[in-house]
Amino acid sequence: MAKRRRKPPEEFVDYVVEIEGWDFGCWLAVNTLRDPLDPYHEHRHLQVKRRLLRPTGMKTDRVEMYLFPSIKLDEARRKER
Repeated sequence: MAKRRRKPPEEFVDYVVEIEGWDFGCWLAVNTLRDPLDPYHEHRHLQVKRRLLRPTGMKTDRVEMYLFPSIKLDEARRKER
């Protein structure tokens, strides 16, 4: 009978970064859909540029992160309009 292999313990790695800069992008356009919930299309995002401080010894020390809002977060309020 074959031995069962145990699942290795979950590994957690902490990352320490320094924020070097950020950019907030946004655009607005007329919504041309047939029955739109909103009269406009809005797109926005936040870009954060960071330098990796720890762990050391990685192939790069540059990190970029993009944050986008969720359309569903405001769904109840949008239906009221």
